[in-house]
Amino acid sequence: MNIPIALLSAIETALNAWLRLDGESLKKCETLEGKIIRLHITGLDVNLYFFPALSGIQVMSNYPGDSVDSVDSVDSVDSVDSVD
Repeated sequence: MNIPIALLSAIETALNAWLRLDGESLKKCETLEGKIIRLHITGLDVNLYFFPALSGIQVMSNYPGDSVDSVDSVDSVDSVDSVD
C-alpha cells in the first residue's frame, strides 16, 4: 500500500510539532541521527521510515536500501504507556 505524500507530510509535521513542545526532545533525536527507524504496520502491510536529526524527524514510506544494520521488531503492540 502506498501512502499519499500529503499524509506522510501531515505525520511528519505533527510529529515535529509535538517534539518541539519539549525543548529536550529534539536534542535527544540528535543521538539517533544517522539511524533509520522502521515501523511496520502489519494489518495494512505498510512500512514507515523515520530519520531522526537535531532539526526534526523526516518520515518516508520508502527506503532505497533493503538492509538496515540493526532492527528491533515487535510483533504487536497492545497498548502504549506514557512514562514521566
